[in-house]
Amino acid sequence: MRKYFALVVAAVISVVGVFPCVAEEGKILARPEIEKLTNEQLVNTYIDAKIESEAYKAFGRTGYSHKEYSEYRELLAFIVRLRQEMEKRQVDAPPVDEWLK
Repeated sequence: MRKYFALVVAAVISVVGVFPCVAEEGKILARPEIEKLTNEQLVNTYIDAKIESEAYKAFGRTGYSHKEYSEYRELLAFIVRLRQEMEKRQVDAPPVDEWLK
């Protein structure tokens, strides 16, 4: 029973630790707020939300320090910016994911 309680407490602490990160980076917008966004704002907000979601999936279950979470989120954002530039220049991305397997 104590192990179960300890696991629940650890899970709650790790999840609660994520929400301040989400709140700092941006808030969840209501439909009227979304409708007011320009196309560029809409794309950037979507990208930010996807990055935040991926970072949360990676660290939400395992526990993390705020620094590790922020660094991982920055890395995800960097990868997205690289891919955007590659698409803009019509450069094909190499199959890195396959190479890393």
